Amino acid sequence: MQQLVHNLDILTDSMQLLVHNLDILTDSMQQLVHNLDILTDSMQQLVHNLDILTDSMQLLVHNLDILTDSMQQLVHNLDILTDSMQQLVHNLDILTDSMQQLVHNLNIPTDSMQLLVHNLDILTDSMQLLVHNLDILTDSMQQLVHNLNILTDSMQLLVHNLNILTDSMQQLVHNLDILTDFMQQLIHNLDILTDSIQQLIHNLDILTDSIQQLVHNLDILTD
Repeated sequence: MQQLVHNLDILTDSMQLLVHNLDILTDSMQQLVHNLDILTDSMQQLVHNLDILTDSMQLLVHNLDILTDSMQQLVHNLDILTDSMQQLVHNLDILTDSMQQLVHNLNIPTDSMQLLVHNLDILTDSMQLLVHNLDILTDSMQQLVHNLNILTDSMQLLVHNLNILTDSMQQLVHNLDILTDFMQQLIHNLDILTDSIQQLIHNLDILTDSIQQLVHNLDILTD
């Protein structure tokens, strides 16, 4: 009987050590859940910031589209203006030739007519220079439109990648929530197990006391 009591004491000590280790494990799990909560909050804030960034990028892409359309319209208007200027230069050339022919046919050596022809030549040269500059400006504007299109495409790709990243982060937050719920359920189960073991220890203590009392009574009877 005394050996049985001794074995029960050893079992009780082992159970108490198990309870102690379970308490340590439970505390560790609770700290892990706390850290998971912090991580989840941080991830949710990151997702929120990514949403704001994505919205800003989409607005920027929209504004770039508007700017590109405006630039393309400007290039179109410059093309029309250039064509008009070229037609004007052509008409000035015709007018100059006509004036020179008129001076020649009428044999008018007047300084005023020659001056008029000279001024028409100067005007024609100026108009041709203006047309040349308009061509340069149009080319520059077309290059700018091309660069804006490249920038818009890059921004749209960035927005697409941000959307993918946001979706991935949201999935990660969802998975963290699932993991947190699982850990909390595990902690709950550990608490139940700890309570059961403590109840078992209590019952073992009662059993040990009963056996010791029985041994004591047997000793009295034996005497």
